[in-house]
Amino acid sequence: MHTNHTSTLYTIFLSFCGLSGSVFAEKIPYFTDIKAAKVAAAEQKKDLFLEFTGSDWCTWCIVMKRKILDKDEFYAATKDQFIFVELDYPKKKKLAAEIQAQNKALDKEYKIEGYPTIILTDSAGKAYALSEYEEGDTVESYVAELQELRKIHKLRDEAFTAAENAKTPQQQAKFLLSGLMAMKDDVVETFYADVLDKLIALDREGTAEYVNARKAAIQKKAAEK
Repeated sequence: MHTNHTSTLYTIFLSFCGLSGSVFAEKIPYFTDIKAAKVAAAEQKKDLFLEFTGSDWCTWCIVMKRKILDKDEFYAATKDQFIFVELDYPKKKKLAAEIQAQNKALDKEYKIEGYPTIILTDSAGKAYALSEYEEGDTVESYVAELQELRKIHKLRDEAFTAAENAKTPQQQAKFLLSGLMAMKDDVVETFYADVLDKLIALDREGTAEYVNARKAAIQKKAAEK
């Protein structure tokens, strides 16, 4: 029997290409231990991408995973900026007891009200932005949104650093206010109540309008629960 060696080698080459696509695909290497994730983020100078999910029952969590997060090009575009942490609240899948306890505590700490919730934080776990998945999002649009949100982190840190170096209480308050205003109001109201208190103590007259509005929103949310 005559064998076409060229054809055989071509078939093998195509098979290898298909295999290499699966072997070398860049899937997200999720952390499930928040402490280990923070260490990695600090060492690698990256932010944390906290994904609060109900992996085996939450429809939108599953859709986001399939359309965005599981795509090779998504991780390729974001791996240099984020350490990814999956915080799962499944109904059927069993998690280790220590992970269940950790996730329950983080759900309370980050005041999670639904799934999926994506929170972007610095390496220490301090939130600076919330990211929402929209039905029409593509990998490209979602990556672009994340890149814009990361700019908030830079603006916050620059303002807070300036506040630390300020020479008067009024200057310190001014920079703290600038840092807070770089973030969306709901992020400030959820995660920065301590800074709001500090602002009033530093400069009640200059920051009262902003602080009072944020605190009124906090009180309203508490009353609605």
